[in-house]
Amino acid sequence: MGHAGRGDDRRAPAPALRLRRGGGKRPRDHAERRGPALGAGAGGAAMSHVLMLQSSGGVLALGIGAGDRVIFDSSGDTALAQARDIDGALRKGLAETGLRLGDLDRIGVDIGPGGLGATRTAAAFANALGFALGVPVIGLPAFALLGFHGARATGRPVLIARRAARPHLFLGRYTDRLERFDYVTEDDAQAAIDAESGPFTLAGNMRFQHGGTLREPLTNAAPLTDMLALMRSPAYLERNDASAVPITEDL
Repeated sequence: MGHAGRGDDRRAPAPALRLRRGGGKRPRDHAERRGPALGAGAGGAAMSHVLMLQSSGGVLALGIGAGDRVIFDSSGDTALAQARDIDGALRKGLAETGLRLGDLDRIGVDIGPGGLGATRTAAAFANALGFALGVPVIGLPAFALLGFHGARATGRPVLIARRAARPHLFLGRYTDRLERFDYVTEDDAQAAIDAESGPFTLAGNMRFQHGGTLREPLTNAAPLTDMLALMRSPAYLERNDASAVPITEDL
């Protein structure tokens, strides 16, 4: 596996990244992929290990989950986040947790919308790794992640807005699910904000006027603890996708 962001680095991969499971062949269909054991209890079932990638907000976050716990989170490593080195973050995560690539049962990746290059790079990395390991690759929309986090943190509906090609932007609304996701103009987005009569939380990378006050977004990235929780929710738990497709603009 190559080094993301290090096109001239042709060193052989470190031993920690060698596939332990034999073959590395792509299953003939989705049903042949190893399904998740995310709900495994104390009855002796093996604990699932999940790789999580989030980068559409412009900052790389890579995590490894074991059951319902995040056991590695690259977010606290400023050097890794600034380098956007997915391969380097994964190597560090495997080294710190004592895991091998073959221990990963499932991959979750933020599919945007957001930074075009960062989103596509993360999705391509996840798809290639899932192909090699023969494990499901689950795409999670960034607006579902931001909405899930905002609703958990504040108990309010969440309006999510991220910039697109001017004068457009992506706009979403989340309650207990992502109930709206649109590609709109800035004027249309402001009208949607104005129409909110009750308390709400703003997320994303845009500010809006509401009720005479300039509202700042709560965040533009969800913590990996919430990403893992969303992956364990009924909407995603049973999915067995072969690949993830990033959400991008048609310009």
